[in-house]
Amino acid sequence: MKKRRFYNHILLSAVAMVLFAACTQEDSIAESYFPENKYPLELTASGIQAITNETQASTRATVDDNWNNVTNIAVQVGTVVKQYSVSSTDGGVTAKLHSEDPFLWKNAEEKKRIIAWHPFTKIYPTDWTVKADQSTAANYQASDLIRADLKDLAFNDRNDPEKSKMIFHHKTAKVVVNLSADDGVALDANTSVKLNNLFGLDEGSTITPYKATVNKHTYLALLKEQTLTAKSSFIQVTTGDGTFLYKLPNAKTFKAGNAYTYNITVKANGIEVTEAISGEWTDGGSEAVTSKTVLVNYTADNVKKGDYIYKDGTISDGGLRQIYSDGTMVCEATKPQPRTIKNNPVVGIVFWTPSETTTESRQTPASLTDDKIMAADHPECTHGLAVALEDISYEEISGVSNYEFIKDFQKSNNFTHERKSDFVSIASGKGATDNINKIYGYQNTIVLRAYNEYCTKNNRKNFIAQNAVGLEEFAANHPAPSHSTGWFIPSLKELHLLCYMDVDDIYDSKLHKPARVATRDVVNSSLLAANGTPFIEGYYRSSSEYAEDCLYVYIVYFSYGSAFQNLKWYSQALKAVCAF
Repeated sequence: MKKRRFYNHILLSAVAMVLFAACTQEDSIAESYFPENKYPLELTASGIQAITNETQASTRATVDDNWNNVTNIAVQVGTVVKQYSVSSTDGGVTAKLHSEDPFLWKNAEEKKRIIAWHPFTKIYPTDWTVKADQSTAANYQASDLIRADLKDLAFNDRNDPEKSKMIFHHKTAKVVVNLSADDGVALDANTSVKLNNLFGLDEGSTITPYKATVNKHTYLALLKEQTLTAKSSFIQVTTGDGTFLYKLPNAKTFKAGNAYTYNITVKANGIEVTEAISGEWTDGGSEAVTSKTVLVNYTADNVKKGDYIYKDGTISDGGLRQIYSDGTMVCEATKPQPRTIKNNPVVGIVFWTPSETTTESRQTPASLTDDKIMAADHPECTHGLAVALEDISYEEISGVSNYEFIKDFQKSNNFTHERKSDFVSIASGKGATDNINKIYGYQNTIVLRAYNEYCTKNNRKNFIAQNAVGLEEFAANHPAPSHSTGWFIPSLKELHLLCYMDVDDIYDSKLHKPARVATRDVVNSSLLAANGTPFIEGYYRSSSEYAEDCLYVYIVYFSYGSAFQNLKWYSQALKAVCAF
């Protein structure tokens, strides 16, 4: 029995050795005799748009095809470059790449590092230029360079449509200029567009764009990635009425693979430019471009937020040049500094003017006439709002028993203002049309002063509104601009304007990312230039009382632009403002 088991063991061992030898031999044969010419390198391609397609929307460039105008590309493996043909598939969205002399797979373990580009050249062009004259379709298309990289493609993945896909990217930036005519202006065959102050051209520094035939006043140009400095004369438009230049308000980087659209309205005496947000040339035929319109353009002579206001009521430029509809603001690259005149110092910074407020489709557009008391007392103060350079110092008294509704005092017979019926309540709900959405700081401050006077006369000193006391002390030592309303405590609306911009339905306790603090930042820049106290990234108190609870007042969180309520006995930061 033992002898039989011994022979069985020997037999099994022998079989295992034979099988191992056979497998080893097969592997050796597979490696040594990998079929030649059986496994050519073939690829798929995506991610590129055919630049000669001219379909252009009025506000953004769209391209419907990807590969229909590309016939061949260069493919490099190692140091060898071969020409591959392009067969468009999926209506041009993707393409098959194949060659009469393809790269071959040498063994099943091989991995290939692949580079591909178009137009075809025997060496990848590290130093290349775009055409200065792109007015023809041939020159426009010849100005583009596309490239794709594929690392470590394995033999077993060669037929995987995703792993073997070459995703191409433009090495140029695309600029689209859409012209439209204002009333009384004609765009004809003599109208032209040029792009100036560029590098990377085959000659000179000016590109003559390709004029689309589908939309007669759309112009397309390709340029190498580059940055133009602020105030560069970039777009030149020539019509029968003359030549007009668009200067970049800030430094601008035109990134490879992105498209930049400029919508220009030609007027009798100039041009109005709306720059769209840049977007990547996407694999689907359209550029991810979201338009944003210019809300208002400014010159140095216009009164606007960020300007310096002086003791005598005069104003000087703070550098703001544009406000977009989304709140984005464009300022001069070099900050204008305040004047230094003896006995006439800067006393405030402008933070809102009526020019930036639109009334179309609005519920509660900012208006200085909402406050009937202020409009009656200071009918000449219609130009805007300004904030004082320094903060108001005050300290509230802690304790629930020291606070009550000031709105109740305002409604009572103890408030005896001669135009009492023109006041609105100092307290407000949180709704979209409630009082917090309107400019009422001036009248609110009058109510607070009257309340404090009442408390002083009636031995209720613990109830005195300390923020109003702080304002009185501040005003005595910090004169307001001449011909203004004098300093008052801003309502929630005015405080929100000071941080963000004029919008409806301002109550919002969310911590927004990105923060909504565009005006804060513009004003801060001027406060620092005038040696004022910049805003903290914290809570600022308004003069607006919360109607649902006597212990609360409305505030704005200047870190994010959020507007909500907080306890009265917290001594939040406090700014004085005025209308002028």
